Amino acid sequence: MAGVTIEVKIDNTNTVLENLADVKVRALMKCGAIVENYAKQDAPVDTGYLRNSIQHEMEDGDTVDIGTDVEYAVFQELGTSRGVTEKRFLTNGVRNHISEYKTIIEEEFRKG
Repeated sequence: MAGVTIEVKIDNTNTVLENLADVKVRALMKCGAIVENYAKQDAPVDTGYLRNSIQHEMEDGDTVDIGTDVEYAVFQELGTSRGVTEKRFLTNGVRNHISEYKTIIEEEFRKG
């Protein structure tokens, strides 16, 4: 009996990698929007300028930045030796909701 050889010469590696990159960006942007929302909820408010300045944006395909360009934000976030108590509104926006972000990432990768 003669052997049968089947050779498949289809390579979808690039398509799969592109799709994974798209899913990763989508998941990161969803997480970034949620972190932004939590940070805005926890940000100290006097005039609302700091709270309204908090934004998220895709830095590259691997990183979402969440933050503000308000100069005094760092003092509100970390506190000072002169009596400003740390608020950790940005840090806690990430740290306190890790399981939520894991769920979002898992769901996005399941969707494909």
